[in-house]
Amino acid sequence: MLAQTEGLHSAQRATARIDAIKTALTIGAGTGCAAASLLALRRQWLNEHTHVRQEAADAIAEFDTRERRITELYTPAAGQLASGSAPVRLAGLYAPEPLAQNHPDHRQTLMNVTCSYPRSPFKDLG
Repeated sequence: MLAQTEGLHSAQRATARIDAIKTALTIGAGTGCAAASLLALRRQWLNEHTHVRQEAADAIAEFDTRERRITELYTPAAGQLASGSAPVRLAGLYAPEPLAQNHPDHRQTLMNVTCSYPRSPFKDLG
């Protein structure tokens, strides 16, 4: 910087130095703003991806809870079908019906269990 200001008068030299300082500060501020913007963009991106992952985890947890509840309702009905008492078995035939109505994705499984009942080897039918 000294070589560039050698032929200048002291007032011009001071002005040139002030201009150089202003330019350096402007470049520094611009670089700082760019870095802050990049950090903010990265933080936003991470927040969005975390939110998406959390939504997926919540959906999986909700699915697991729903499936667990269906199993809890289905298991006693299947146990009733294996009972030695005909009235209990009859109740076991009707128990899965609300599940099939409310959960179309399980209808085939419930229908398979219901249809397999007449093939069971029980002697007591009354």
